[in-house]
Amino acid sequence: MSAILEAENLSRRYTGGGVPVYALREACFAIEAAEGVAVLGPSGSGKSTLLNIIGGMDAPTAGRLSYAGRDIAGFSPKELTAYRRDVVGFVFQFFNLIPSLTALENVALAAGISRNSMPPQEALDMVGLAERSGHFPSQLSGGEQQRVSIARAIVKNPDLLLCDEPTGALDTQNSATVVRLLLEMRDRLRCPVLIITHNPEIARAGNRVFHMKDGYLEKIVINATPASVEDLQW
Repeated sequence: MSAILEAENLSRRYTGGGVPVYALREACFAIEAAEGVAVLGPSGSGKSTLLNIIGGMDAPTAGRLSYAGRDIAGFSPKELTAYRRDVVGFVFQFFNLIPSLTALENVALAAGISRNSMPPQEALDMVGLAERSGHFPSQLSGGEQQRVSIARAIVKNPDLLLCDEPTGALDTQNSATVVRLLLEMRDRLRCPVLIITHNPEIARAGNRVFHMKDGYLEKIVINATPASVEDLQW
């Protein structure tokens, strides 16, 4: 199976006060379709920097990141906008829903800017919120709001689903529901799902685990038999 995403010596350096600070150092990896990857590490290890570069929200200062054989760093501004709009689905820790729009309207907003979107109601159905489509975010629980944000991400039929601490603001029961949904979306949409997490238990459910520390991708662990969500010790 060919990789949808490949990185070679991917690095990100910032300069403050003339002192270079590396947020990411020479990461090398390949990610295939329908793969669940957990990115595990402490705060400041480079997890979010890696995700932001993959998502086209930040640019590497060295190395190469290829999507479908093309180096993302070489994209024009127009191509980069299209990549973020049509290729990548984002799920954030704090939902980022528009409070004045209903659940359906929040999802429809994302569908309206994408070229290959599914019907917004279908996306809400997929996350189990068919009957809550007319509710505003303030009328939804935290777990329901995160499921709306997943629907907003998948409505675009993305080639990549990137999740930055998607359970960080949730309790145990809702965390389990969200992880289960993300793995279901991986299988239904046949797109890779990358989940940034501090929780080693969540990482057990991935096909592979990227262990990060001090900007380095220290090791990649293959889970030959990924744990089911029910087997995780929350």
